[in-house]
Amino acid sequence: MKIGIIGIGTMGSSIASAIVDKKVVLPKEIYLIDKISKKAEEVSKKLGTNFISKLEEIPKECNIIIIAVKPRDIWSLLRNLAKSLTSDHLLISIVAGIHTSEIEKIVGRIPVVRVMPNHCLLLASSASAYSLGKYADEHHSRIVEEIFSKMGLVVKVDEREMDVVTGLSGCGPAYFYLVIESLADGAVKMGLDKKTALKLAAQTAIGAGKMVIELGLHPSILKDTVATPGGATIRGLHILESHGVRSAFIEAVESASLRSKELRSLHKS
Repeated sequence: MKIGIIGIGTMGSSIASAIVDKKVVLPKEIYLIDKISKKAEEVSKKLGTNFISKLEEIPKECNIIIIAVKPRDIWSLLRNLAKSLTSDHLLISIVAGIHTSEIEKIVGRIPVVRVMPNHCLLLASSASAYSLGKYADEHHSRIVEEIFSKMGLVVKVDEREMDVVTGLSGCGPAYFYLVIESLADGAVKMGLDKKTALKLAAQTAIGAGKMVIELGLHPSILKDTVATPGGATIRGLHILESHGVRSAFIEAVESASLRSKELRSLHKS
């Protein structure tokens, strides 16, 4: 398995780092390219991977190609790649808003998988979802999961659900940053220093997430175990409910999902 990564921005470089750090493949089996050659060259030197300056070399060297460019750059890139691709290649696109069928229109009968990671990929803690294109199968699913499971949680979804995934886990880190900041501000208001407050709020968010995932219990059950009758937690929850926090989060995911759908129309080939 040889992996080529096209686009060495924040996400592309983070994927390359995770593949090297988690030993998915050896550094010598990874090839990096970016339209700003110096950027790819610097990351390659740091990670011990291969730097490539010509796009046509990527399909010759790699059977797995991860596309991590901006939406406006993908169409010309695909047209240049198409003539060198075969059914033995796997294209993995993390380009926001680009449907696998749109990629297939250009590259033909090539296996394509679309992956939606999130900002937390930077620390290999992403919540990623993927969907298969028309010519991809379970073999390609296993490859994607082998790679992206090393960077956090990865789940398979129908591509029709990708806009919802964007509104939930794609935008989700920003929601949680706001929650962490707000909880910490509340603690500062009550006399705790900001640095300590932020650490406690952030770790509480991490711990609560782990409880849901590792115990497999519904959040409402876990919430009720903390909110004892007449205690401090139920008082706090009452304030949050009275201010419509639950509804605000539901509407935030809905609005972000609808906006993701709108943005897709702007990136048509």
